Amino acid sequence: MMFMFKSFLERISKKLHHHTATSQTGFDARTTFGLMVIGSLVLWPFAIYHFVAGNVFMMTIVGGLALLATGNSILILRTEAAPPLLMLISCVLTNTTVLLAAFHLKLDGIFWVYPALVFNYSLVGTRVAIWANITLCSSVLYLAGSWADWPIWPRIAVTMAATGLFSHIFSSNIDRQKQALVTLATIDPLTGVRNRHELQLELMKACSQQTRWGTPVTLLVLDIDFFKNINDTYGHIKGDEMLVEIAGLMSKRLRTTDSLYRYGGDEFLVLAGGTNAEGGRILAEDLRTTIQNSRPCELSGISISLGVAQYAPPESISEWLHRADEALYRAKANGRNRVEFASPGPT
Repeated sequence: MMFMFKSFLERISKKLHHHTATSQTGFDARTTFGLMVIGSLVLWPFAIYHFVAGNVFMMTIVGGLALLATGNSILILRTEAAPPLLMLISCVLTNTTVLLAAFHLKLDGIFWVYPALVFNYSLVGTRVAIWANITLCSSVLYLAGSWADWPIWPRIAVTMAATGLFSHIFSSNIDRQKQALVTLATIDPLTGVRNRHELQLELMKACSQQTRWGTPVTLLVLDIDFFKNINDTYGHIKGDEMLVEIAGLMSKRLRTTDSLYRYGGDEFLVLAGGTNAEGGRILAEDLRTTIQNSRPCELSGISISLGVAQYAPPESISEWLHRADEALYRAKANGRNRVEFASPGPT
C-alpha cells in the first residue's frame, strides 16, 4: 500500500515539474495544486461530519467547497496549469462559503476565515486577493457585530487583520522573488535584452502562429564585424560597452512587433513578427545603416552583418536557425557590412 502511494506521489511530482522552474505558470500551478489537495483533505471530513450529524445546510456548503477543491486538483494535475477564471470563481465561492459559515455557526464559523485569507493569495494573486480579503473581513465583522460582545469583536478584528497583513507581506515577497527569477532567467544581464532561453519559447510561439494562422514571421541573425579585433585592441571592457550600446541602438529602431535577443558573444537575433522576407530585408538594412552611421563607443568603422530567413513550415526551429546562420556566413564571406537572404526553406 505504501509503495503504491509513493508511486502515485512520484507521478504527481514528475507531472507538476514538467515545466521549467522559471515558469511562472508552473510555479503557481504547483502551489495551488498543493493547497487544493490540503483543502480537500481538510474539508471532506467536515462535510462527512455534518452529513452524519444531519446538518444539511453545512454539509451542502462544505461538501460543495470540498468538491470544488478536489475538482481543481484533478484539473491542475491534468493540464499543468491553474486557469485564472477558474481560480477567481474558486475565490468567490470560498469567500461565500466562509460568510455562510460565519452567519450560520457564528463564532465557530469565524475560524474558517483565517485559512481563507491565506488561501485567496494562492488562488488569485496579490492584487486581487487583497480586495477579496478586505471584502471578506468587512462582511464577517458586520455579521459578527450582531452577536459578538465587546471583548470578542475587537479580537476577531485584530486577528483577522494580522492574518491578512502577514499573508499579504508573504505573498508580496514571493511575487518579487518570482519576478527576480524570471528576469534572471530571461534577460541578458549585460545588454538588458532578452536571452537565449526566452528566444526558444518565443520561436515556438511564432512557428505555431504561422503554421496555424498563416502569420508570417522572419528571423534576423546578426553579429558585429571584426568584434574580436575590437576586444584585442581596446580590451574586453570596451567590447562589453560596445555590445550594450549596439543593443540599445537596435532596440530603439525596432517596432513593437519585433523582439531583440542576445544569442551569445557578439551575436544577436531579431524576431520580426508579422513580417515576410521582404519586410525582414528592409528592417535588416535599417539596422545595418543605423549601426554604420552611429559610431558606437566613439569608434569609426563599426558595422554589422545580417542573415534574414522567413519561417517556412513545416521546418523545425533548428532548421530555421540554420538557414539564417548560413545567410549570415554568406554576408561575412561576401565582404561584411551587408544583408543576405537565406536559401528557401522546405515547401
